[in-house]
Amino acid sequence: MTYFEKIFGNRVSVKVLQLLVEKKGRFFSVREIARRLKVSESSVARVLNTLTMHGIVECVAVSSAKARKVYRLRDGPLAKKLRELHEALQTHFERLESSGDL
Repeated sequence: MTYFEKIFGNRVSVKVLQLLVEKKGRFFSVREIARRLKVSESSVARVLNTLTMHGIVECVAVSSAKARKVYRLRDGPLAKKLRELHEALQTHFERLESSGDL
């Protein structure tokens, strides 16, 4: 398995990562991510565990009635590159859409 497959292995992984990149610095519970993305909590939890294991996402324990742990994109060089990639892809697809090529 390649490192791309480990991190971007499935559609849920991509959706979770995109949400965390777009909402830089914001913490989310598993339940909130699952609700926003309309996917199962167990799928989100698996993705977050993988992303946390690879140091892409950080997990913080909280004492709240709604959540025990919250997650966000970890600050650092990899997060910066992911945000740059997100912005470049967004610009690229906006150009394609506006030109009628998409």
